[in-house]
Amino acid sequence: MLEIHNLNISYGKRVIIKNQDMQFEHGKIVGITGASGEGKSSILNVLGLIKKPDKLCKYIYEGEEIDYNDEKAASLFRLNHIGFIFQDGNLLNNLTAMQNVMLPMMMCEKSQDIIEQEAQRWIDYVDIDNVKDGYPDTLSGGEEQRAAVARALINDCDIILADEPTASLDNANSDNIMKLLVKLAHKLKKMVIVVSHDENVIGYCDEVYRIENCELRKAEHESAKEETSQRSVTVLLEKVIHKKQMMSFISKYEKFRKKEKRLNKILIFIAAIAVSVASISVGFGKNFTKEQRKFLNAISDRGILVINDTLGIDVEQDYDGARSFDGDIVKQIEDIPNVDKVYPYYKFISYDANNTHATSSLTVYDNDRIISMEKYVEPNASSQREFIVVPKFSEENLSAYLINGTQDKDGVILMYNMALSLSDEPESLVGKYIEIECYVPVEKYVSKATNPSNIDEKLDIDLNIYKRVKFKKKISGVLDKSYVYDKTTEASGNVIFLNSDEMYAIIDKNKGNTDTQEFVDAGFTLKELAPSVLLVYVNDFEDINNVKDKISRLSVHINVVSKAMDIKRTKENLALIRQVMLVIAIILISVVSILFGFLYYYKNRDRKKEIGIIKALGFSNMDTLLLVGYDVAINTVITFVSAVFISFIFSCLVNNIMFGEYITFGILNIVIAFAISFVAVFASGMLSVLKTSRIDVIDAIRTNK
Repeated sequence: MLEIHNLNISYGKRVIIKNQDMQFEHGKIVGITGASGEGKSSILNVLGLIKKPDKLCKYIYEGEEIDYNDEKAASLFRLNHIGFIFQDGNLLNNLTAMQNVMLPMMMCEKSQDIIEQEAQRWIDYVDIDNVKDGYPDTLSGGEEQRAAVARALINDCDIILADEPTASLDNANSDNIMKLLVKLAHKLKKMVIVVSHDENVIGYCDEVYRIENCELRKAEHESAKEETSQRSVTVLLEKVIHKKQMMSFISKYEKFRKKEKRLNKILIFIAAIAVSVASISVGFGKNFTKEQRKFLNAISDRGILVINDTLGIDVEQDYDGARSFDGDIVKQIEDIPNVDKVYPYYKFISYDANNTHATSSLTVYDNDRIISMEKYVEPNASSQREFIVVPKFSEENLSAYLINGTQDKDGVILMYNMALSLSDEPESLVGKYIEIECYVPVEKYVSKATNPSNIDEKLDIDLNIYKRVKFKKKISGVLDKSYVYDKTTEASGNVIFLNSDEMYAIIDKNKGNTDTQEFVDAGFTLKELAPSVLLVYVNDFEDINNVKDKISRLSVHINVVSKAMDIKRTKENLALIRQVMLVIAIILISVVSILFGFLYYYKNRDRKKEIGIIKALGFSNMDTLLLVGYDVAINTVITFVSAVFISFIFSCLVNNIMFGEYITFGILNIVIAFAISFVAVFASGMLSVLKTSRIDVIDAIRTNK
């Protein structure tokens, strides 16, 4: 028996029902009728525990009081004891008739086989087996209501509540539905309560309550539709109480919802990109700088050109006339912290500056066969043909610029223009031998030059004395066009690199074997060969600027040149890039968060009817939160996993292309990606989810108030 005591229902100041008591028994169909707006549906909603009555009201079932303020307990009571049949059936449009019937039992701890068997049993009972796989929009009104009846019965509910169940049906279907409800009461001993203003419907009821002047009055009534005197209303079968199994239900239910349009995949993709950019940018600057330094150390010679700029012309390249460095300066430079090596810089040239008739040549051999020969003379107004041989140091990595060949210690490397002057196919020269006839500095003489800043003053300068030398070497490589040699003004790219030790050996071998008498006779002072240019290598690329400053302070005549990139500027640029990446990521994440918020708002708004029905079937607010939040959680996970995948692929591509670990990918990136995904997707959608989970069942499913 169901007992309601002190029932009060009001809307604002308007009183609908005042201090009423009601009793309902199993095995009877009871009708509640009255004029529109007098509270018929409101009473039914109180009986179904989807509307809270006045606090003085008591809800007693089988002698036990039900606390309707306990939302969790009320939802479990609905699941086990109450079956709703709403106007127009209120089936879920994205589920078939069979799936709609299965819905309440899917919430319980039942196997799929049992659920399907029970659903089939009740589908057969209400005689809709022929349309069980159809969706609601393909069913007739009578078929939809029969499916709703089967759904109300699948959990063996004791109380069947029907709100205007025949309002949208024709007379034939209306009679069929009412006969079915009478059968439930009389044969299955259900407590059936019907709300209707249709007297034909009320005619099927065993008892009738009429609402008049805020009171429920039990009408004198005898069912004219079916003989009920022989039925037993006292025999109740022992009922099995179902427990809810939320995660099982959600997983099954989401599979049923596969026909529903899913969240915009493009938005998830944009969100994943935004998250990946933000997660990568966190460690980008520091790590990229570290790898950039390693990269620059690898491709650069880490060298500083130190010029004894005697004339003060602020030149940035080697030039004849600079005074030689003495040993003290060289020693002071060597003693500077972070200086690795100090080398004297010499070059072999294609002409003798002291002999206008001097000639030189380059001859290329394939085995013993001459395949190319070029003659060179001192450049003049009509001819600018020349070449130079410069030292190749172990610290200088030319391999990054080779288009063919290797950086062989014993061979020579040709710049592209040099190779092109010897062959139409420069790459084909690799492996051949080249005989070089050139002029090697072996001694110096002191001369005079005008001071550029004071034309009346003469300054001492040192000029080289050369000897013509011939030697043969293997061509080990050819450099590409992009390589620029910036330590000399001569040769216009016709440069040959020879191992520095071999150059020094050639110079030492030819010292003292040159006729210098003409210089003595001319009154010049001779002096031993010493470099006017030094090449200083530092330990690390970051040390260049510091070492440059210290060398510059050794003498006012020293000009220090480095074409290397400024690490400080590189760091600043990388920090700026990182900041730009973060700003872009923040903007993208903000936009994505707003879009997700709006999307979930409209998406959940469209689920209002669905959520209302599910809550009426037995869901609490918390259950609904889990169900609706599942979609948000899944898309958060998809965004997170996609972002991690994009970050990983991007970092691998960059690192492989740049041959270094420029972008790290680790636990920190994953944690950041998760945090941002949570904020951008989950948190932005939860406001709508929370609102949806608290939706009022009556507002969601009632069509007549």
